[in-house]
Amino acid sequence: MGLDCTILVPLRHCARAIEAGALDWLDGFPGPVLFVVDPSDAETADAIAGWRAGRHLASLGVVEQDRPGLYAALNQGLARVRTEYVQQCGVDDEAYWRTHERVVALLGSRRPAWIAGRCETRHVSGRRTGAGVYRQLLHRLAPLLLPLTNVVGSPAVIFSAAAARRAGGWDESMPAAADYDLWLKLHAQQRPFLLPFATGRFLVRPESSLTRAHRRTSLEDCYRSRRQYFHGALVPGLARGVQSAQFKLQDLLGE
Repeated sequence: MGLDCTILVPLRHCARAIEAGALDWLDGFPGPVLFVVDPSDAETADAIAGWRAGRHLASLGVVEQDRPGLYAALNQGLARVRTEYVQQCGVDDEAYWRTHERVVALLGSRRPAWIAGRCETRHVSGRRTGAGVYRQLLHRLAPLLLPLTNVVGSPAVIFSAAAARRAGGWDESMPAAADYDLWLKLHAQQRPFLLPFATGRFLVRPESSLTRAHRRTSLEDCYRSRRQYFHGALVPGLARGVQSAQFKLQDLLGE
């Protein structure tokens, strides 16, 4: 028996990626798939229509986004989810849904607010990223380190739809750290249930990496989120310094 989980994918200006097979990994998924699409993006809508023909999917829903922004799209999609869990991916990501049966076996009767598997992070060339290696090394310490630094990869996180809605979903006012902010809010409800294997993959494209393009904004958004978690400035300030050093290291590595 598989996990009662929806795979949620916001799609915007990605017709070429879809036509090139970016969503082919979804073929055969036995649960609901939910796309959120900007209604003004006709090319992506046409690409989805062409892609879905002949696919083996239990359920595919398409929601028209009614306000701008990636995290507005995700919040709108979250409101439509009817399964217990959600796994969120971008068009360049992949949720390893074939691991869901292993997840169910490990969970048993437990129903955690969120589940964090290992995340494989690679460049388009296939080379592993330094950030991905860093997350892998610190994966077992995620419950302790998460308030200070983001050591989980979004495509590898499986979270309770109800818990995410209780937390208020993604904070649209901090677009450079909304995923991390949601993990902190879920962490405040319950520590993540850690999995020892990979449950998702994140593909890094230099031209589309929000954190790389808006490093200063990311620093400030993460700082604001930590201030809410810690209710003070000392630890968030220290964490901002650590994050800044991590960005400099990524620059040295060419990421």
